[in-house]
Amino acid sequence: MLLSNVLSASTFRGTPGLTGIITVTGVTPVATNVAPSITQIGGGTSSTTMSFNLPVAPAVSLNATPVVVVNPNVSPSLANSGTNGNSVFQFSIPRAPVVSLGTVTLAASGQEGNVTSTTSGAGDVAFNFVVPPGIVWRSTWLAGTTYYVRDAVQYLGSAYVCIAISTGNAPPNATYWSLLATSGAVGASGGGADAIFWENDKTITTNYTVTATTNAVSSGTITIADGVTITIADGGEWSIV
Repeated sequence: MLLSNVLSASTFRGTPGLTGIITVTGVTPVATNVAPSITQIGGGTSSTTMSFNLPVAPAVSLNATPVVVVNPNVSPSLANSGTNGNSVFQFSIPRAPVVSLGTVTLAASGQEGNVTSTTSGAGDVAFNFVVPPGIVWRSTWLAGTTYYVRDAVQYLGSAYVCIAISTGNAPPNATYWSLLATSGAVGASGGGADAIFWENDKTITTNYTVTATTNAVSSGTITIADGVTITIADGGEWSIV
């Protein structure tokens, strides 16, 4: 063939070859986590024999105990216990916390009421209450004692309740004290309908102040116990008959 003919030709055709033959001997399923593969197991110049290894689809299932309830302080989670590419799921779900009443105590004198909470190791919560009492009885008023709101004292035969923190301010100072109860007049007693006898104790065991512009009267022999002080304010009088 002339070179000019070769150059002008648009298609060249060679001599037809042998027909290729591919034979598949089988497909072998393998585990999900095994990569697919093709194995050539035989063949000649125009044929070959191949075997395929194909992974099966993964299995997805739930654990025999699909949901585990955990304490409130544990985060929710999803665990997979499957093998060979399969999945076996188990859910951990926190339960709601248990809210309970803890302790309830009375507040001491001068202590305010409050609420605190305590959390257990499992995340449960208990509320503790300190409750203010109605009135705290503090016995006889003393000059060196600090009194708080709702404290009550006895002073000169009457009872007072504290309305503002006070130290050294004796009742009935209305800035700090409110009259709770007052003593009434004590009449004479006697046999039957007689009103003859007035009685008083012989020993003074509690500090006492005779207030200004008042008269105090006692009768008989009077003993003042050790450590007890009787104060007579300016303008007051104490008469022992």
